[in-house]
Amino acid sequence: MSDIVISETTSEITTIVSQSQGPPGLNGISGGASLNILAAENLSGHIGVMVSSGLASGVTNNISYAGRLVGITKTSASQGSNVEIITYGELTGLTGLVTDSILYLQANGTISATYPASGYVQRVGVALSPTSALINIQPPIILG
Repeated sequence: MSDIVISETTSEITTIVSQSQGPPGLNGISGGASLNILAAENLSGHIGVMVSSGLASGVTNNISYAGRLVGITKTSASQGSNVEIITYGELTGLTGLVTDSILYLQANGTISATYPASGYVQRVGVALSPTSALINIQPPIILG
């Protein structure tokens, strides 16, 4: 391990500190983050979900769900089977997106570039291409 030398000069004093470099940190998650959780109900692919009592359920933009969105399903899943939920990172297999458009949770739990007219606004990410999005869930905004 090589030494790291930090030198600081003020008007009259020069300080030199020599220390060994510490150990490397843990490897981060490459390319995003996801969860694998049992589905509480049949879930479609590419819809918003929440987790309650350790089970994944669909979520809509109904005001009662505000703040409960944890991610977007990668694929569909049957009740009782595992479902992969993208909490951050690239989601592929989408259709009809306009590149660079902001994506929102819709009344039916899907995601699209349409700004919701009621309930609450939940920004879920941005379209990277017509078929993929960068999921980056933001705090909800309650509509008046």
